[in-house]
Amino acid sequence: MSSPSSWPATRLDQVLASSRAQGRAALGLYLPVGYPTLPISLDALHLMGQTADILELGVPHHVSDRWSDQIAGDLR
Repeated sequence: MSSPSSWPATRLDQVLASSRAQGRAALGLYLPVGYPTLPISLDALHLMGQTADILELGVPHHVSDRWSDQIAGDLR
């Protein structure tokens, strides 16, 4: 049995192999969770899950987050 850390990679390999066997590209979609609101993003997630082969969920960047803006500026 594979370790938990390898499960996502194994699942991704399976999805890509399946779409390849069907002669098509895999559809991967990204969703910033909670943007613009949590209820809207959850509705979008359910709709995307009906058609997407791969879902990537992310943390949205808030434009008024000055702390992260300062760090990003310091890294330049």
